Amino acid sequence: MGAACAPIYANYIMAFWESNFVFNSEFWPYIKFYTRYLEDIFIVWQGEKIISEAFIKYINQTVWFLKFTHEVNDDRISYLDICLTYVRDKGSLVSKIYRKPTFSNSYMHFDSWHPGHQKRAIIKGQMVRAARMVSEEVDFQLELDFMAQLFLNRGYPRHMCDEIRKEVQFKRDGGIFQPILKSKDDLFSGTVEQSRGNVHFNEHFLYVMTYNADAEYIKIIIEKNWESFARLKEFKGLAARKPKFIFRKDKALKDIFERSAMIIDNVGNRNTGNFKCGRCLTCTHILTTGKYIKINNIPINILGHYDCFSVNVVYLAKCQICTAFYVGKTCRRFRERIKEHLLDIQHKKPTNALSRHVMAHNDHSFKFFVI
Repeated sequence: MGAACAPIYANYIMAFWESNFVFNSEFWPYIKFYTRYLEDIFIVWQGEKIISEAFIKYINQTVWFLKFTHEVNDDRISYLDICLTYVRDKGSLVSKIYRKPTFSNSYMHFDSWHPGHQKRAIIKGQMVRAARMVSEEVDFQLELDFMAQLFLNRGYPRHMCDEIRKEVQFKRDGGIFQPILKSKDDLFSGTVEQSRGNVHFNEHFLYVMTYNADAEYIKIIIEKNWESFARLKEFKGLAARKPKFIFRKDKALKDIFERSAMIIDNVGNRNTGNFKCGRCLTCTHILTTGKYIKINNIPINILGHYDCFSVNVVYLAKCQICTAFYVGKTCRRFRERIKEHLLDIQHKKPTNALSRHVMAHNDHSFKFFVI
């Protein structure tokens, strides 16, 4: 989900889908527990396996634009970043942190020029997460050992890891950082009926601001005088509760000094046409254009600014020798699709139209641009 609005749209679509095809289906009585995070669904099924297989087949036939991959297991299942295990002899659930096979230790290095409190916060945040997500004490200690080693490998001093570990352990023992899942009853405390149709919206007035040295003072002033603000007519209908503050980060030095990939003209607007990014090998295969180009006497107006990193585009591949051309589309970066075409040409794949043309005319080649 590359676009910032993508999770919102995904949530709306999935909410519409489940309301029409899951909650009202003949399979609903078999679902003991149902929860969803965006497009990831977790279900506890109470019924025969053959009926669950029919349910999976059913949901993949509900609409043409949704296809679900699934994992079914009687004893252990991974959902998002948690692994749930059913201990049959105890009749209880055990939770651990789940990491994908592609997990790598990419935590911020201790040598990074960030404030010391941020480095401490990274360690504490991860250990508090473990305290809340790992239900068994033995597993929790193993998880803390694993996390400490991750941070030691990133240059963090051992005394800092040990100090934060003791703090988190003390607060877990004291009931402050209690495991979310202490028994299977914690998971099934609500009925599935409560998850259907009861959508609650946040009634807080959101105040979004760029974080700076005075951000906390501004927050205190607004909260202290909120009753006065609430009486203003401009705040009518928005002042049911005190505001919730959301801080966005300011520009880093990298954002300030890095050369922008955009090309700016004299009036401050982005130039229209196709341009080379100047940072990748694919640039040699990009046909630079202005806002207007003719292909075989067919006029084409280029309506946007495009380069190798553009996404969700319709593109044209033009032969540099003859009048042949090919029109395609891609949701990925433009340069990734170009690379695929070039590899197909190199390997002489007959399934690719450009490859077939070059195989028939050895001296021909293509250049690409977005239309």
